[in-house]
Amino acid sequence: MISNWSRRKRAGFTLIELLVTISIIAILAALLTPAIYIAREMARKTSCSNNLRQIGIGLQALSSDKGRFCTGSFDWVDDGAVTEVGWVADLVDRNVPVGELMCTSNPNQISEAYYNLLSADPTSIPTCANVLGSPPRIAPDGTSIANPCRAIIANSLAPGETRRQFIQEKVYMKGYNTNYTASWYLVRGSLQLDSNGNPREAINGCGAAVWSRNVSSGGLRSGDLERSIIASSNVPFMADGGVSSLTLPQDIAGITSGSGMVCSMTSGPLRFDDMSQPSFGGSTPRSVWWPVWAKQTIQDYRNFSVPHRGSTVVLFADGSVRSVDDVNGDGQLNSGFLPTVNSGFADNTLELHPAKFASVYSLTDRDALE
Repeated sequence: MISNWSRRKRAGFTLIELLVTISIIAILAALLTPAIYIAREMARKTSCSNNLRQIGIGLQALSSDKGRFCTGSFDWVDDGAVTEVGWVADLVDRNVPVGELMCTSNPNQISEAYYNLLSADPTSIPTCANVLGSPPRIAPDGTSIANPCRAIIANSLAPGETRRQFIQEKVYMKGYNTNYTASWYLVRGSLQLDSNGNPREAINGCGAAVWSRNVSSGGLRSGDLERSIIASSNVPFMADGGVSSLTLPQDIAGITSGSGMVCSMTSGPLRFDDMSQPSFGGSTPRSVWWPVWAKQTIQDYRNFSVPHRGSTVVLFADGSVRSVDDVNGDGQLNSGFLPTVNSGFADNTLELHPAKFASVYSLTDRDALE
């Protein structure tokens, strides 16, 4: 007859059996962890794509109503009062919750627009754009109501805690934020050139860089897109935002000071060989400068990021959303630039093919598109 002690002894695990069990569990966990991570990232990528589709629907509605897809970039100093000008303000005004449509895969959760909102000296902000925005309106009780950007300047709100709280309450908490980067095409439309082939300044002294609103036609007009021979399905509107050289100067709603900020827009057309902006002397004939812009410049998309395991999701002008891969893993998307010391490109791998991803200096210069 087997004693109770013998039964209890045989029912337990030996040390070897316990170690084998632990080893099996560890192996299974090691095998499952990457799969769980990939599944989680795929879910985030899908969410990011859906957010861009919602933004695309809003931009299409703006185009139908206003004849433009937007009024410009989300940039106080270069474009104007951020609650009234720029694609973010355009969509928030139409009740599209842009500030909630964030890509969670991107570690940077706030736009570089907040750098100037928080830290620009209100007494020396350039007036090249309408930084004040609309005039104050009078409420039924007789009080004056001004938009946040006008209030900062009118009240000389110096950088500090009072201004931080004001921006957090009146701008950030109202949905004026994004971590997507707009394309130059969407927020600048086209480049305005003078008779010598140089960017023509709308206001002298307010900048002639290709990314500046001062030398562009403003937000892309629907008519310009319709007249282009480039399919709208190949014209990028925005994608996951790349990190700016600026960092957040103060805490905003849980985002800590020093956090990375997302670039507002891509840089525009540059020479493919050295990434410089073309420049010409006086009395340069069109036969000389046109080939440079038409044949030697391409769009700089380095301000897009690749947070989805080496890929980005891109919203195109027709409302479609597609994924684009960083083929060589250098963290940049190359549209045809040669690698240089400062470009960040590891080699000349072409990741944004012009047949599927517009990169010309102008959507409407038909000669350049042939």
